[in-house]
Amino acid sequence: MKIKVTPIFTMMTKGHGNIKSYLHRFKIIESPTCLCGTTEQTIHHLIFQCELLGKERDKLISGVSKTDYWPLSNNRMISEYFIPFSKFIQEQVREENPILYSHKTQLNIKLSLLQYYNNMFRPKLSAILKMADNLGRNMLL
Repeated sequence: MKIKVTPIFTMMTKGHGNIKSYLHRFKIIESPTCLCGTTEQTIHHLIFQCELLGKERDKLISGVSKTDYWPLSNNRMISEYFIPFSKFIQEQVREENPILYSHKTQLNIKLSLLQYYNNMFRPKLSAILKMADNLGRNMLL
C-alpha cells in the first residue's frame, strides 16, 4: 500500500509541526501544555491520553480492537492499522478542531511581527553595511 505523506501525517507520526511541545521547544509559543490542561501536548499524549480527543480515539481503538489489543506502538499502528490511524489523523485536520489550531493565532502574530521587522530593518541594515564597507575602504587608503 502506498502511503500519501502529507504535512499532517508527518506531524502525527514524527511530532514535527503544529504540536505544542515542538513549537515550545523552538520558543514559538509560550507553553507546551495541551488544551485539556493535563500535560504537555505531544504526539503520544494526543493519540493515547488527551481527554479532548476521546471520541476520535474511540474510533481508532474500535478499528484496532477488531484484530488486536490496544494500545499499540506508533510503528505498529502506522504499518498494520494505517486506515483507522489515517481516519484519526483526518479528524485532527479539521479547522474547527481547536486541539492543533489553538495557537495558530499566536503563530500568525509572531510571523507578522517577523515580517514587519524584516521589512523595517532590512533597508537600514543594507545602508549600515554599505557605510561600514566604505569606511573600511577609506581606512585602507
